[in-house]
Amino acid sequence: MFDEVLAYLLANVKCEHGNFEQDFGDACFYGQAFLVWHGVEIQDAQVTTLGLHAAAFALGEAEEFLDNPAGFMEAGDDLVMGLLGLLETWQRYDQAVALLGEEAFLEALPAQRKHIADVLRDSVEAMDVLLQVMGDYVPDADTYSVYTYGNTVVTALFALLDVELARRFPSLADTWLDRAEAITETIHEKAWNDLLGGYRIRPDDEKLYLYPNIIMMLLYGRMYSLSGNPLHLERAQALFQAIQPLKDAAQGSYKSPYSAKTMGAKTDDYKTLSSQLYTSLAFMTLYEQTGEALYLDEANGLFSFIDSHLREDGKILHHWMDGEIAKPEHLEYYCTGCNFQALYALKYLWGVE
Repeated sequence: MFDEVLAYLLANVKCEHGNFEQDFGDACFYGQAFLVWHGVEIQDAQVTTLGLHAAAFALGEAEEFLDNPAGFMEAGDDLVMGLLGLLETWQRYDQAVALLGEEAFLEALPAQRKHIADVLRDSVEAMDVLLQVMGDYVPDADTYSVYTYGNTVVTALFALLDVELARRFPSLADTWLDRAEAITETIHEKAWNDLLGGYRIRPDDEKLYLYPNIIMMLLYGRMYSLSGNPLHLERAQALFQAIQPLKDAAQGSYKSPYSAKTMGAKTDDYKTLSSQLYTSLAFMTLYEQTGEALYLDEANGLFSFIDSHLREDGKILHHWMDGEIAKPEHLEYYCTGCNFQALYALKYLWGVE
């Protein structure tokens, strides 16, 4: 699957000035992060350069945000994902320069390492201030991410940015972890549901959804890796149990009700690629923190489902719905960003196995 999907992307992906087409927001993170990671690892200048072009786009989005913080909500999707990707590109900066040479590197990503670090810190700090004004929980807004994934997920991604910044800048780790802790506690106060044993997608919705719980699982797992706070691990493991009613044991997949109605699903047999991938990343994080084979087995099961049910002609399609793979006439059919995310998640899996 890995080689076939990568070959399709490299042959067909359209990326104008670092901005990937057929993308629903994930390529800003996973396009650049995977391509730079894989490119420097296999010493492929072309792959690395494509990733750096995507990093340049993400850096530009962050610089525009710093010039105009009032555009926070409108820029949210690409901005947050781009910053998460830039954190990974930044840590491989020296490897990419060594591979390409400084001149070719700066042609693809015209920024010194210190400038990228400054933009990352300044952007997250500015977003933290704006999030505090919102009460540390993103309110209802007419944006794709809030409408589709819900307030809890979008808020959790901002906390995840704080955690990822703490991982890369140890001297400031306590400050960023404190912010992540404050945000997660607000999420817990506003979105926790005792009956579900998990988090609501938004405060007034009592249905069990996959996305808010796997993103919070991922967030708590990453926080625990830095804090060692047993509460973080306890909550992450509790969320694993919370999502089990959504599991399709026959397929090894998890139902993804967040966009089922929008997509026109007639049954609950609806699973999206992105939700399976974020679930796998959350499971792998739990495996890293506990060493329990259960979580690794679950992650492998998700990749088996993706390979057997969502892959077609070199592409991994957007969803499985009502017993069939996605069709071209569906509202959403193929996502470049999710395919890059699949490659990224597979490399992550191989690293923890």
